[in-house]
Amino acid sequence: MRRLLPLLLALLIAPFSARSATPDPLVMTYIKANADYWDLGVAIEKGFFAEEGFAPEYASNAGSAQSAQLLLTQAVQLAVVQPESLITAIVRGAHDLGGIAAPMRRVDWMLVAQKDITKPADLKGKSIGFSGLRVTEFWLTQRAMAEAGMPVGSYDTLQIGTSPAKFAALSKGSISAAILFEPTASQAVHSGYNRIDALGRYPGFIPGMYIVNRRWAAENDRGVRLARALQKAHDWLYNPANKAEAIAMLKKNSSTSEDAIEDVYQLYFVKEKFYTPDCAVDRSAITNAIQTLIEHHELDAKQAPALDEILLPASLGGKRF
Repeated sequence: MRRLLPLLLALLIAPFSARSATPDPLVMTYIKANADYWDLGVAIEKGFFAEEGFAPEYASNAGSAQSAQLLLTQAVQLAVVQPESLITAIVRGAHDLGGIAAPMRRVDWMLVAQKDITKPADLKGKSIGFSGLRVTEFWLTQRAMAEAGMPVGSYDTLQIGTSPAKFAALSKGSISAAILFEPTASQAVHSGYNRIDALGRYPGFIPGMYIVNRRWAAENDRGVRLARALQKAHDWLYNPANKAEAIAMLKKNSSTSEDAIEDVYQLYFVKEKFYTPDCAVDRSAITNAIQTLIEHHELDAKQAPALDEILLPASLGGKRF
């Protein structure tokens, strides 16, 4: 019996050793400079992905459409998209894709304008920059502007790209205003540009979600392991003892001032708590995204996918509320 014990122990340990010796590739495409994806940077640097048997890598993208395309071609294992991009992809046949988690429970988008512009009316006949013109970022801004007496057509709209690209265009004077994501938005305000509106005042919208391939998530419990790593990152970020280190991480990844990141930290984890404590997807936000697509004639109501077609089940690591 004593001779059998070492053999039995070896057999029990072997699967775990094999997994740790050959971790699963985890190429993630997102914008490092965006605070929304703070958890991904934390999970990489604190080793949470490695603890769950992944070898994380970063890949950039130019927006939600390209991000989803990279996942469809299996160039990456995790992509970040605005919900409507996933819904549109599924309607077009990409049924293997599914939302596994969401870092935010409200949008942190801010309408920031040149220093001589102080209110929406000042943007009449001027240009506003967006990452895309068929996403909620664009449509929610239209709604806010209309409520301020600025209907569609009273200002120009330009598709520019990521927040750093939009801020660069704003700084050069190429555009009069832009929808900026954090921490670029707070950095712009600290640099003297004017905050015209904060779209986080509209509940029921989220800036992005993490999507994966369903079959990939099912194999070797990858989805469940991925969800565990993300939960560790959210727990770590919400721990006040980690505040200074968290701010330093985002500062390194975004080249943003510490004062601006402090503002974001307060918004996300202290005052408004825009960041999800459990990285769960708000189902009402997905419903709102579907309704927004229908309202803007981007989706036929009869084609709208069910929530289970959009979001992963818990058995695959899906987190939702």
